[in-house]
Amino acid sequence: MNPLTQHWRSLYTNAYLGAWNLYVQGRYMTVTVTIERAVQEQTVMEGGRKSLALLVYFAGKRTPLIVTKKMGKVIASMHGPRPMDWIGREITLYVEQGFLTRDGLADVLRVRNDKAGAGMRRALQRPPEDDGPPAEVPELETFAEEDDNAPT
Repeated sequence: MNPLTQHWRSLYTNAYLGAWNLYVQGRYMTVTVTIERAVQEQTVMEGGRKSLALLVYFAGKRTPLIVTKKMGKVIASMHGPRPMDWIGREITLYVEQGFLTRDGLADVLRVRNDKAGAGMRRALQRPPEDDGPPAEVPELETFAEEDDNAPT
């Protein structure tokens, strides 16, 4: 495959997972991955800025994901607050396009909350409970309009 048909960011060496990794054949894909390990490591961002960050590595993948606070909240809501409990669990990654950053609009990775709305989905799948026989409907009086112009 001609590398110039891929996302431009994939043409550079990238130490961490980004939206460009999900760009395949002209569109962004949604992928479900299994967390293999979670570690806290010093990361070096663009411009040389260093920061301690939570990284997750995925089964069968080499490039780790830097877990942002927003991602961490979503993963914690699905799999618990301790990163060690995330190991062996699946998450779904997707790309939010046109997210406003301090550098302008960007396409960013997001973690889909697969448990959001689970209670509502279960309620919709469950057959309705039987409330017994229907209540008696009071009889309605029928009124016939009289037409004064009708022939007699």
